[in-house]
Amino acid sequence: MEIDIQKITVMIRDIGTDQITINTNMSNPFPSEISDSNLVLEFEAPKGTGIDYVRNNFNIEPDIIDTTKKTN
Repeated sequence: MEIDIQKITVMIRDIGTDQITINTNMSNPFPSEISDSNLVLEFEAPKGTGIDYVRNNFNIEPDIIDTTKKTN
């Protein structure tokens, strides 16, 4: 099975694991009356390893959301 990956995002969180979100071109399992968005896959990686996991396993540069950075 091939999955066309549109984008991968890694969220670096203050506490806990890194969250990895994969946006695909596949249809989601819901009827179109409920949702016509594409399938999104999510999983977690040990803290601090999500970016390298995506680079090494998908050969894609992920979008990164770093929630640990403080904003003023």
